[in-house]
Amino acid sequence: MPAEAREGAIDLRDHWWWRSGWERGTRYYTWHLTFEHEPALQRLVLDYQEVLRGFSFLDPVPIEWLHLTLVGVGNATTVNDLHVRTVIDQVRGEIAGGPPISLTFQKPVVLREAVSLIVEPTESLSRLMATLRHAVTGSLGAAAPPEDARFPFVPHVTMAYVNADADGRGVIRALEHKPERVAARVSPVLALIELHRDNRQYEWRTLEEIPLAD
Repeated sequence: MPAEAREGAIDLRDHWWWRSGWERGTRYYTWHLTFEHEPALQRLVLDYQEVLRGFSFLDPVPIEWLHLTLVGVGNATTVNDLHVRTVIDQVRGEIAGGPPISLTFQKPVVLREAVSLIVEPTESLSRLMATLRHAVTGSLGAAAPPEDARFPFVPHVTMAYVNADADGRGVIRALEHKPERVAARVSPVLALIELHRDNRQYEWRTLEEIPLAD
């Protein structure tokens, strides 16, 4: 899910309210980056989650569900198997032969509904986003989800979601006292997933994976 990017936010808000079009049982197709095979990033996240463990209003993200949200495809009740296959083939064709993507994670930020790691460089991810949007729109036409201009693309990986309205100043102070560490040369996998949030966390079934490394 897109995060409201307010770096240094103080007033935290419960993330787990039901957005329009979402309820228990909803399944949604979307492109994410996943990090199952990136131990350096996983260690960095676990290190920060240890600092955040004392805050009951934060739900740490299990390592297997770390992700970077990219482009939605649509609700599983309206996007059929043929649409899914067409989108996958279009994406594979458009990114074939493209440059590998290598990411760096360093700076933790407190957002309105989450504590996240900012991802750099943004240029390669912005190009990937544009490619995915072009592929989804080209495959689905008017049925493609519209881009939400309220949420500019701020690439991040969430380490913990806020589960209640709270004051975030203690979280900010705790992070400020933690020496910054870096996870560099992280090579994500581009994944088309069937996403749900029935259990107050984002979980999914992977439909297709496309490596982005050399």
